[in-house]
Amino acid sequence: MKERIKRFNKRINIKTSYLVGLSTLSLILVCVFFSYAIFNIKIEKSGALNIVTANLYYKIESTDLDANNQIIIQPKGTKQIEVRITNLNSVKTAYNLWYKSNIPNNVQVTYDPVNDTSKGDMIDAYTSTNNSKLIKVILVNDNTTAVTISLGVRGGLFSKPLALEKTESAIPVAPFLKDALVTNLGVNGTVYEP
Repeated sequence: MKERIKRFNKRINIKTSYLVGLSTLSLILVCVFFSYAIFNIKIEKSGALNIVTANLYYKIESTDLDANNQIIIQPKGTKQIEVRITNLNSVKTAYNLWYKSNIPNNVQVTYDPVNDTSKGDMIDAYTSTNNSKLIKVILVNDNTTAVTISLGVRGGLFSKPLALEKTESAIPVAPFLKDALVTNLGVNGTVYEP
């Protein structure tokens, strides 16, 4: 009888140790899953404002541009045009005014920062009264042939850098206006008349 009790105790000890081990493993797994779930919830809550799943739309208006947002600059010509960019989105966005970068080297496309009051290339939502920007674009063609320049606008969130396609180049600030030393001398000696 004593022998049977010893066997029974051994069986209970072995079963108990398996049960304790299995319970411990289950508890560890439950803790890991809950901590991962809590971590995911915190990440989702903190990034919820940055989620944008829609396209951003803008409108470009200028009396100098055709229906395809293009303009022809005559040989050895300089032209200043006013472009109004309107935000058609329900959120404040950043924007980049761009031109097709497949133009000849002797052609420069810049903008006059004097009239750009944003100081950060931002446009308010379409529900705001400040949902558009008027920008003066300066086009200089030092070639002997006419050049067609395409303009466009691309937007994004103001917390992220804006990406352009390979054929697009952001329009930079006019180098002769950036320093504010000479305001009437253009690129390569051409005269800029505001």
